[in-house]
Amino acid sequence: MSIAVTLLVQPFFALTFQFSEVADFQTFMATVQAPIVEEFAKSLGLLMILLLARKHFDGPVDGIVFAFTIAGGFAFTENILYFGRAIAESANRERIWPRSSSSAA
Repeated sequence: MSIAVTLLVQPFFALTFQFSEVADFQTFMATVQAPIVEEFAKSLGLLMILLLARKHFDGPVDGIVFAFTIAGGFAFTENILYFGRAIAESANRERIWPRSSSSAA
């Protein structure tokens, strides 16, 4: 749930806040947009569990466990997306600038 919300809302931030410099845009996305959208999405997931599956909440510890599970799943999925992007970019880089046989050791 939180991953889907984040992936749907992030493009709206990019369209709404236009910057002339790429570095300014990247800084904004990393320091303002990402924390706001990601934390809201994670809390929305916990709220949905609370409202739709209230019988599974026996006390505050259950809420903490569910919150940690949501946060862990979000971090795991986000890291997989980062690794996939890095692999895709490195594959493109190899296609564009292949290593010469003399530089391979």
